[in-house]
Amino acid sequence: MVEGGPLYPANFALKHREQLEYTLPSFTIGEAATATLLLPHEPDNFQFTFHSKPELADLCTIPVSGYESFCRPGDGVGKLGIDQFTAFGSQLHEHLDRELPKVLKSTGINIDDVDIVFVHTSSKTEWQRYGEGSGIGEKIYHAYGEVGNVVSASIPAAMALGKTERRLRRSDRVLCWMGSAGMSFSTNNFIF
Repeated sequence: MVEGGPLYPANFALKHREQLEYTLPSFTIGEAATATLLLPHEPDNFQFTFHSKPELADLCTIPVSGYESFCRPGDGVGKLGIDQFTAFGSQLHEHLDRELPKVLKSTGINIDDVDIVFVHTSSKTEWQRYGEGSGIGEKIYHAYGEVGNVVSASIPAAMALGKTERRLRRSDRVLCWMGSAGMSFSTNNFIF
């Protein structure tokens, strides 16, 4: 975490209890980077489904100087100031609760065929609840306890841990299920 960056120290210098509504997610964020390589020898192995709700983008932002000139920000943007991370975690999860079942259903995948499910690491409790509600709770591999919320690296990190623990094996039908800031909701599935 870089001093003077989008998280530190601003998100750790609470001035009043109400700030927790839009700073709490910053206490769980880790740092990571990933790259996904898809090789052309099995192009039909991957199925992607993506839904977006850009009207919810204000729920998770890092506003840059002059942002007002290229968007119509809501009241939540810039609560901590320019270049500071703001995320309304509870509201993000409320929308995930409504949208994730829709994106999962739109895949047409038979859940019984899925061997393991990897999810975003924003909250183990919430993702388990989403999984239980969609009939895949027992198949979810949670990495949150090991890596925290490593945002876009959540699923690759979970897959690496699952492989190391032999919970992810060759020929497994894998489902990746995510929802994130923006707001975007996605699944992909493939044979590992």
